[in-house]
Amino acid sequence: MSLLKKKAIQSEEREPLTTHSAVIAKQQKKTREYQKQLRAKYAEHWKAEKTIIDLAEGVELSAYINEHTDNMSDNRCGIHSMKINPYELAVIKKAMEIKESRSSRELFIEYCKTITKSTH
Repeated sequence: MSLLKKKAIQSEEREPLTTHSAVIAKQQKKTREYQKQLRAKYAEHWKAEKTIIDLAEGVELSAYINEHTDNMSDNRCGIHSMKINPYELAVIKKAMEIKESRSSRELFIEYCKTITKSTH
């Protein structure tokens, strides 16, 4: 005969065992969700600044660059594979204007060519 009543002994509910890969997958999912939220947050700001920069030319673009030097380290966001912040977009646009480049890619390639020529 037992001193404990059988009804009093109840097995505790346990969580199912998880594998290491399941834990990693769960962490990755949380990270992706967090990054998605951050991208959405910064995308709105980037689009607003991009609209201002797209409309600016010449002196206005120079003024934007001078007024926003504190923003050089803003989070990068955008539609390009190379993420840039609004300040960097303004600098690139001004450089394209000075060099009369048709695209930032063309400007970048031209710049890289001058670097490679100077090293040889």
